[in-house]
Amino acid sequence: MTNCLLRIPTIVLALTLIIAAVQTSASTKYEGVTSTKASLASSVETDDTVSADKITELKNFADQGAWWAQNNLAHMYADGAGVEKNLSEAKRLMFLAANNPGNSRGHPETTIGWWYLTGQHDPEIPTNYLKAYCWNRKGANKGHPNALSNLALLYSAELGVKRKFVRM
Repeated sequence: MTNCLLRIPTIVLALTLIIAAVQTSASTKYEGVTSTKASLASSVETDDTVSADKITELKNFADQGAWWAQNNLAHMYADGAGVEKNLSEAKRLMFLAANNPGNSRGHPETTIGWWYLTGQHDPEIPTNYLKAYCWNRKGANKGHPNALSNLALLYSAELGVKRKFVRM
């Protein structure tokens, strides 16, 4: 964890991260996923009501190791969308997705970082700025624009990292 505590010029870093987030290209969200699977993932994200068939299909993909299905199911369990709210299952699935070798976009890492930053799923995932920093850093390393914004917020508000001003 101590490797995560980097001391760099905060304001410059925050601005750089915000600019990088804005400039990050809006490439395909589900890179390397077939159009049928991407369609399922997208429909689950946008539907207020999700059919039992779609949930079953999503669970099957998640069981087969599809990071995007693990990611989407985790969100569903966290919010109680189409399934009974279960923060333990949401956390388990999101960590599976984050550690899945097929995940190249940084979505799960950024979500975990946000959960630690906000504490919105406390007590399952309590507010922890150091963990928020580490997870958002992982998402940022994969180019996720929200992770870059979250890092800028952490630096500018001095949440888990020290602000260091440098004379120019």
